[in-house]
Amino acid sequence: MELKSVEYVWFVFIAVFIYYAVCKIPGLQRIVLLLAGTYFIWKTSGIKSLCIVFILISVTFVLGNLIEKAVSEKKKGTACIFMWAGIFFVLGILCYFKFFRDTFSLVQAMLLEHGIRVSSLVQPVGISFYSLSLIAYLMDVFHRKHPSEKN
Repeated sequence: MELKSVEYVWFVFIAVFIYYAVCKIPGLQRIVLLLAGTYFIWKTSGIKSLCIVFILISVTFVLGNLIEKAVSEKKKGTACIFMWAGIFFVLGILCYFKFFRDTFSLVQAMLLEHGIRVSSLVQPVGISFYSLSLIAYLMDVFHRKHPSEKN
């Protein structure tokens, strides 16, 4: 789905309509936004990109809870290790898509000359914003500005 297509305009129209139609039911608007965002990522970037976003969410969720537990037990060193592990993981994914993917395409072309096929990944929509938001979340949990998510 391209941003300049009729399909995208209909998608936004239907998503906004459903969002405001369920405003009387608490919590349902968040579910509508989650489903609309998931559908948007899937249609623009494909299922592989959706899996990458899911992995980022899962790792950050687990590490956020581990950081909060370590900080509450006064184990600042352990919490710091978890925080930096999450930051390096998220930055690794971001750097792959922003910087190393072009280098990887050169390696992929060389391998293709020898008959070896390598699958390429499409960059998920908004990966920079999303990655930096995840890093901010991990740091906020570490510094006790916000509690970790439980669900």
